[in-house]
Amino acid sequence: MIGLEKVKDFIVEKLMITQKRQLRSPYDQVAHFLGAALSALFIYWLGFGRADPQHFRGIFFGVTMILGFIIFPARKDSPKDRPSSFDYLLIVLCLITVTYFITEFPAMAYRMGAFTQTDLIMGLIAVGLSLEYTRRVMGPVLPALGILALIYSLEPFAPHFPGLLAHRGFSLLRVMGFLWATLDGIMGIVLNVYARYVFPFVILGKFLEFSGVGKYLIDLPYSLAGRYTGGPAKVAVVASALFGSISGSAVANTMATGTFTIPLMIKTGYRPHVAGAIEPAASTGGQFLPPVMGAGAFLMVEFLGIPYLSIILVAFLPAMIYFISVFAMVHFEAVKQGLKGLPKEELEDPLQLLKRGFYYFIPLVLLIYLLIQGYSPNYSAVWSIICCLPISWIRRETRLTPGKIYEALGKSTLDMVSVNSLAGTVNIIIAIVTLSGLMIRFPHIILSFSGDSLIGVLGLAAAAAFVLGMGVPTTASYIMMAILVVPALDRLGVPLLIAHFVVFWLTQLAGLTPPVCVVAYAGAAIAKADPFRTGITSLKFAVFLPIMPLLFVYRPSILLEGSPLEIIWTVFISIVSAVALGFGLFGRVSNIWLRMVLFLGAGIMLWPGLLKDLVGLALIGSIWIYMKRIS
Repeated sequence: MIGLEKVKDFIVEKLMITQKRQLRSPYDQVAHFLGAALSALFIYWLGFGRADPQHFRGIFFGVTMILGFIIFPARKDSPKDRPSSFDYLLIVLCLITVTYFITEFPAMAYRMGAFTQTDLIMGLIAVGLSLEYTRRVMGPVLPALGILALIYSLEPFAPHFPGLLAHRGFSLLRVMGFLWATLDGIMGIVLNVYARYVFPFVILGKFLEFSGVGKYLIDLPYSLAGRYTGGPAKVAVVASALFGSISGSAVANTMATGTFTIPLMIKTGYRPHVAGAIEPAASTGGQFLPPVMGAGAFLMVEFLGIPYLSIILVAFLPAMIYFISVFAMVHFEAVKQGLKGLPKEELEDPLQLLKRGFYYFIPLVLLIYLLIQGYSPNYSAVWSIICCLPISWIRRETRLTPGKIYEALGKSTLDMVSVNSLAGTVNIIIAIVTLSGLMIRFPHIILSFSGDSLIGVLGLAAAAAFVLGMGVPTTASYIMMAILVVPALDRLGVPLLIAHFVVFWLTQLAGLTPPVCVVAYAGAAIAKADPFRTGITSLKFAVFLPIMPLLFVYRPSILLEGSPLEIIWTVFISIVSAVALGFGLFGRVSNIWLRMVLFLGAGIMLWPGLLKDLVGLALIGSIWIYMKRIS
């Protein structure tokens, strides 16, 4: 029987993101220059100019892929400080294919469907490059799904798939032409969303960090909550919420705030695996906390064709309830363990801190103001980036000098290299699903398996999210769930916006769920704790992640669907349910039957109906009264 350590080592080695090269000069300088040039070009295009689609997507695709081949080695024995000869070959092939796409796109669009042998050759090269780029950065699982999709599309194989999966199939020329000679293939929706929406917000996040805003959003919660019971852990929750609202990445959020919060939690008495679990659970909330949400939110904008501001407004209440649930669990864990806060003398006065740094909120306020005024997210992000420049000059230590601006621009693109590595491969999968008609047939398969039951479809969606999350990043998982599962929910009467929020939240479980829990691994690494134990514990703190989709479906007023009274009542019921679950999981409840009553009361209130709400409140209230009497 394979030991746990061997399993863990396999996962870390085969399925986790590859280790980057430590480039030596001049390779690091070339990489940084390419990154800074791409960031500067896109700030200009998105804020002041315009570009044709083939230039916009082609240059972004080409530069990030070239940087991917420079930064990420092909194998363990590849050079660790410079690109290999094989990398140079791939870079040349990338330049050839992208140049062909940019220069020939008008002709390809004119003869749409009449693909040539050159289109076929260029498509084959581009597909191979996309799969290799993804494999280097994300591991083998997603490229394997891409290869399976390609096999599924071809004439010799397509008719032999079972049942509703079978179809006529297409020639290699038709498939490659569709993937490379159109804007619906490799250069499709995911790449466009990353280039148009995610990239400017990554640049904004980097400028906020360099201008001192990021540090301030960590310092402020320390001054406010650090002195209370379990103070460092509560700081972790609040800081993760604030920092996550500008980063939109659970892993980046964990690494940025966890570097400070996790050691402090351990210092004040939290067990390492608990400290390492709290930060990832809280940081995951950054994926759906406005104003800057995860990449999935921008993809949702494209899928639904609604303004980003609408997504922000709908996302706010669920995000706040999620953070309240994590905060409550942190408090109950601290009370149970008898953990105190930080000494008052170690903390800065919050009023003085707020007075000294209130202006740090100006870029975020400007971002929200521009969104409310109806400007596009990318345009709003560009002007918020520009706003960071005068803000940074108020204090000497945060001034954005030309050197720091160049560094921020370069690092923004280098951060996008990892993010964009899945775009080409996921676009291949989306294109094949569309071309083959699987998008139309797959909902029938889901509904037949679930017996046309809504709760059955939700269960299958949760299971699919879990399985996909074992080898596929959360954004890729959301995209596949959105094109395959959302139509099934739509046919059962779930509004499209709610259906997308259901799968968006379910896919966030992947970062915390063992055996592959990338976000939990990040927290465990800082805490020097066992990753599996940390992942399991982080799931307990993030218990509202799989619960919230039930509220979306059965209590849609949580997504502002209903009257103000309904919304207020649903928020109240949700908070009570969250606190009750937290107390049942982490509170001083020694009797298993009392815990079961708490869980029952919280569970009843997930389903609509005033009588159910009153019964749930009565059960929870009776346990609270009983605990007060015996304490």
